[in-house]
Formats: sequence, structure tokens, C-alpha cells
Amino acid sequence: MKRTLYSLLILVLITNCKSPAPKETAVVKNTIVSSFTETVLSLDSIKMEINFKPKGDYNKIKSSLINDKLYFRALYQKDKNKAIDIASHYLYSKLLNDIVPHWYGTPWDFNGHTNIPNQGEIACGYFVSTTLRHFRL
Repeated sequence: MKRTLYSLLILVLITNCKSPAPKETAVVKNTIVSSFTETVLSLDSIKMEINFKPKGDYNKIKSSLINDKLYFRALYQKDKNKAIDIASHYLYSKLLNDIVPHWYGTPWDFNGHTNIPNQGEIACGYFVSTTLRHFRL
């Protein structure tokens, strides 16, 4: 299910960040969009444990990641397999549930480059790089 979500996110970025497609590719694009829509409608955000509302202070969340990084580094020294298993769930949950919700409602612009959620405008590629940079472990 997580792979499906990642695939959908990549598909959204690919289809929304490009300039309009030529007419000859419109049928293919419509097929992809239809398939994407069907898949999205079948996803259950509750079962996937996805939060859509920002919680806490964004800067405090970013600061707390430093302590988490130290924890995972120490755990990796002791038990690599356990650290990787736990980190996988942590990365998925923390990024989608703590970082990304703060960006909902930030206006999109092809040339947007804000570094602060809901201040200024942001382009889709810059959104991805900024959230990952803020999340860096």
C-alpha cells in the first residue's frame, strides 16, 4: 500500500509539473488520469494513518528531528535490522503526518520558492525538495 502511495505521489508530480501535453498524447494522459483517480478513490487515508491537519509548531517539529536522528544513529550501531525497520515506518509517518500537513493551503506557482509553509507560493518540485530538506535525517 505504501508503494502505491509513493507511486501516486510521483505520478502527480510528473503529470502536474510539466507543461500542457500535445494533442496526440491527450488520450494517454486521460487514461493515466482515469487510472490515477480510480486508485486514489480506493485509498483509505484512515487505514493508511495519514493526517491532513497540521499538528504542533513546524519549527519545533523540525528541531525534534535532530534528536530522532541521534536515536536512529545509536540504534543502528546496536542493531542495524531493527533500526532500518523502525526508521522505515518513522520516515513515512513523520514526513506525511507532521511535515506535509503544514504545507496544505500554500499557494502553488510555477516559479514559487517559499521556504515557510503558507507564506508565499511554492512550485511542486520546490515543495518536494523543501520538505525533504526540512526533514533531512
